[in-house]
Amino acid sequence: MIKQIFILFGILFGHLMKVNAQNSPLIKIDFQDSNIAIVNAGHLDRGGMAKMVTMISGYDPKVIAVNFRYSKSRVTSYDDSLRSAFSKVKNLVLASTEDYKVVANAEYGKQALLITEDNRLIGFVYDTTSFEYKIIKLYSPDKLESFARYKNDTIPVNRLCGGMACFSMASYEAVFEELVPPEAFKNKIVLIGYVSDKNKLYKSREYGDVYIISDTEDALFTNINRTNFKFPDMHGTQILASELSMILAEEYIYTINDSEK
Repeated sequence: MIKQIFILFGILFGHLMKVNAQNSPLIKIDFQDSNIAIVNAGHLDRGGMAKMVTMISGYDPKVIAVNFRYSKSRVTSYDDSLRSAFSKVKNLVLASTEDYKVVANAEYGKQALLITEDNRLIGFVYDTTSFEYKIIKLYSPDKLESFARYKNDTIPVNRLCGGMACFSMASYEAVFEELVPPEAFKNKIVLIGYVSDKNKLYKSREYGDVYIISDTEDALFTNINRTNFKFPDMHGTQILASELSMILAEEYIYTINDSEK
């Protein structure tokens, strides 16, 4: 049953992105990126996160990036187990300096997303302290040179995809049940974050049937939204995966002038 849910989860998100990207010529949604895997952590507590990170680490990923925060750091046995699990990861990037500040081997970074007050995605920026930069530095540092050419720009996200159609994708339940094949994580960037598996059908007058995410936690409106911005269409972790895919592919909308190269 869990395996069926896992497969349906990916199919729905893949369909969601394909339908929503119609008439958006600058946005690429029909791509497959073998560099990145997304793991939905749901609302795992620290003990569950420690177990999952340990299991994923055993699949030999190139980088584990945790886009996940807890309310505050606490001194408990779960804290100790989580720190222990993190300390055994070779290349680790964490989104919070508050929750995991005692993990000596980790890189820390803030997300470089630019969003409006009403949660609409604008783009992202080049920032050497960002989550995105730290992940690329560990995974493929040769891509930083082309990324750095945009250090004075707001960079549109021209790859947008949140499902199995583009990335390897798994739920924490699938990881715990050992339903994920090793090659899904081996030598990849594994992004751990919140991605809802709750979807519903929205009937748009302009675009017809559109699948939307019904859980708006950590969700944003992107420029391929087809609900007239009534409902957000992607979670932060999905957008992060799309950003990283774009940087690794070196596909930028802006053209660098000769004087800027």
